[in-house]
Amino acid sequence: MSTTANVRLCELSTTLDQDWRTLYTSAFPVAEQEPEQKLQNLIDTNRLLYHKTVGKQGELLCFSMLSLAPDFTFLAYIATDPNQRSGGYGSKHMRALIDQIKQQNPGHVGMFLEIDSTNPRNIKLTDEEKNIRQRRLSFYRRLGAKRLCRGMNYSTPARTGTGDHELDVLFFPFNDKALDHTEKQRIVLEIYQRFYCLNSTDAIVSDALASIKSCPHSHCEDEPQDQSAGGQAPQLVADTTGSAERNGTAASVTPLEQKVESQAAPTSPLPGSAQEPVPVSKPDQAAATNAA
Repeated sequence: MSTTANVRLCELSTTLDQDWRTLYTSAFPVAEQEPEQKLQNLIDTNRLLYHKTVGKQGELLCFSMLSLAPDFTFLAYIATDPNQRSGGYGSKHMRALIDQIKQQNPGHVGMFLEIDSTNPRNIKLTDEEKNIRQRRLSFYRRLGAKRLCRGMNYSTPARTGTGDHELDVLFFPFNDKALDHTEKQRIVLEIYQRFYCLNSTDAIVSDALASIKSCPHSHCEDEPQDQSAGGQAPQLVADTTGSAERNGTAASVTPLEQKVESQAAPTSPLPGSAQEPVPVSKPDQAAATNAA
């Protein structure tokens, strides 16, 4: 944890208090929320790490929740109070979080998260939705994230309704070692098994693994420099509209700002068991992430 101008950045905590409860319930749609006791139990057993950034008066500015796999980290939730978005606390929290986890887990290949796909195959996006999703991708890329594989067909079971949720997997690399297709397949399979209780015979899993194997890009995590945000890191703000995106508390923010800021992982996965998957929210469902 570091302190900057009376702000305590990315402080590890074990207690879910009222400030967290207020931000969590306003930042994420009900379908993306897990029971508080379930989250607390995961924290108590060290299966979920809860970090928070607090202000001078102890007020909660931003929080994140992530879980640790044997050699990588998965971001489940991140949310920033939209009333504080001008302070850039989401970005500061994310940078501090990445530094902490990287130092504490030298054997990890990186931190992974999910965001809504910027180029879904099965749904047609409105111009606003395209802009929101692209800005969200730009936000993480400016913090150093890469796509795991541009050619991957990755989706997760819908939390509500029917159909699968098309996502992009991003990661913050912790070292300079390139991940080959075999390593990427291993990580994706472990994400499905560990956080969604799915195995390689499930259709969406086999589709994702096959698309990695057949990806034509030799460096499939690379992509052209994104110009969509005009060179400015977008301010992510929580979505208080109930559209499966991470949010903060209700504030005078535009719907576009709201939808971009709260995201971490569309259905953010939490560590589960073969009997009980523990999904978490993604930046719209990492973890994808309400950062600013």
